[in-house]
Amino acid sequence: MMDALAAAVEEGWSSPLPLLPAAEDEHEGTGGTVLDYRVLGYPGGGMVLVVLDGEDIRYEQAALATAALGGHCTSWSPGLMEYTVTEVLITPLDEPHDAENWLPPFADEEEPTVRWPLEHLIGDDLQSLAARYLLLAGVRSLWNVPRRSDRPRIDADDVAIGAADHAWSPELAGELGTLLIQAARLERELSSEPGPVVLGEADAELTADLLQLVRATAVQHETEGWTEDHMRGHALLERFMEDHALLWNRVLDDDPEGRHDQLSARRLRNLLRAGMSALATLLSPLSGTNNPWQLLDELDDNDVVAALAERETSRVERGEANDAHEIRAAAFAHAAVWLAVRQPELLTAEEGWGLLDALAEDVTGFYQVAHTALLLSGAGPVGVALEELADELSEEILRPMADFVGALRITEAVAPEEFESDPYNDMYAALERALEEGDDLTQELRDLLSVIGRAASLTATEANPRRGLDGHVSAPSELTSDLLAHASEHAALVVAEEDDDVAVRRLMLAFVARLDPRAAGAVAAQLPDLTGDDPRTEPAARERAYRWVVDALVIAEERGTDVRRIETSADGHTVLDAIVSGGRPPAEWPVEQLTAAAAEAATAVLHAAHAVDRAESVFAAG
Repeated sequence: MMDALAAAVEEGWSSPLPLLPAAEDEHEGTGGTVLDYRVLGYPGGGMVLVVLDGEDIRYEQAALATAALGGHCTSWSPGLMEYTVTEVLITPLDEPHDAENWLPPFADEEEPTVRWPLEHLIGDDLQSLAARYLLLAGVRSLWNVPRRSDRPRIDADDVAIGAADHAWSPELAGELGTLLIQAARLERELSSEPGPVVLGEADAELTADLLQLVRATAVQHETEGWTEDHMRGHALLERFMEDHALLWNRVLDDDPEGRHDQLSARRLRNLLRAGMSALATLLSPLSGTNNPWQLLDELDDNDVVAALAERETSRVERGEANDAHEIRAAAFAHAAVWLAVRQPELLTAEEGWGLLDALAEDVTGFYQVAHTALLLSGAGPVGVALEELADELSEEILRPMADFVGALRITEAVAPEEFESDPYNDMYAALERALEEGDDLTQELRDLLSVIGRAASLTATEANPRRGLDGHVSAPSELTSDLLAHASEHAALVVAEEDDDVAVRRLMLAFVARLDPRAAGAVAAQLPDLTGDDPRTEPAARERAYRWVVDALVIAEERGTDVRRIETSADGHTVLDAIVSGGRPPAEWPVEQLTAAAAEAATAVLHAAHAVDRAESVFAAG
């Protein structure tokens, strides 16, 4: 069609004012001239733009010429005869578009313009599904679920703010109403009593009003004559927005001129914040779900959602299992190094063999913790430790560790920019040779831990040239404290979650508690989260210590253990007696003293009850 229209224009046409295509020599002076034209086709029709030489043309003459062109085009070929002229527009042009064209191109091929936002190209069903996913992902963020369960994590406020800036506002607002109806109905099925309100960034009064309206609406079978969830949700939100001046999708009479977009975005944000907080409150019985698709599957009977939920749940569970394995391996490594430095006799006892056996199964985390411990101790103490232990160590350990010390001396003596090779890489290579994989690494681990323990003890002696200097280790307790402060970093955990330090330290304390109550107390006293600038830190630490003893006593009661005969330190007995009698540990004690005594007392209770296998439930839960 476009070719036929172009050919018709090129041929020329007759009218009360004869006009011809762009002037050629043989046509000059025989009639009017077409200076430029464009033909645009679209499904079911087309558009022809023609620029006439209008120096001596009056408006009525141009109108006659244009009408004649319409008749000419619709009769030029059989294919065009099925079309009719539906509109004629005449506009004067003062100057050409550029030096070569009177008319601009329909599209700039070098820099094409966006005709539709990408979101509009995926279809209503997918947009609806995506909007529901975003809203429920935001809901999960309000529950403060562990980050490793959501990758990537979607924050509720990011959804609320982004809705106003992108083409998602109608979809998010529309699906919010549907989800609220479904969530309120599910709340009634899952819980007899409403749970506490989950707020986030939402306005408390708006959220409370929305919850009241949603719960009252959900008990009914219809809303304003509608029985379908989507329309009921739409009616509910319309009423709520009218009652609270949140009509984001309309220009209100009292909106200041020029500020509608800004005010609309603010209303939408407040609506979505209140909506997601209401959803988080209604769906709180389902906070244990591990991804947004799984949560949506609880609300919606949809085969696509069910398939996505199954796939995502499986992926998250695999990821969590892998993370848990890595955290566990890191905790084993930290426990072994702490014991080697502070209480090495426990590693040579029968109980210590179990820890080394577990560590031998995966030494990846141990490489990192051991490397850091040796690095912080310094080349002087590590070198002397090798000399003192030379008769006790095998050649498989002595040779690579001698190379390790040589590389470590380079890092202490030469600026990094002057390195001729990479001594840090050489140190890792030396550790790998010392722990080359074999059938049994238990003895190699024991030897390497002996070196670490002896080197740590030498940091407080003349063997350490950096003793007493700021930023350098000068005592075994300083070394273990530094390692605990950044437990996940020193184990090079790849999960890199914000709570990994806490998780590693909790498990490490539980592993040490299996071996000895006094060691558990010493570890607990070094936990870095006992005090801080936040006024809530110390009370939380005291409450945690109290819970350790309470949980251990519950286990002892289950096993019929007489806790009055438990052997522990004087501080441990003070804490234990106070809690057994229904009181609290001494509030005047420093938090470090209280925490150490509580950990020792709880561990002593577990040992007396022959329940050391429950140490993780006491120290590492939550």
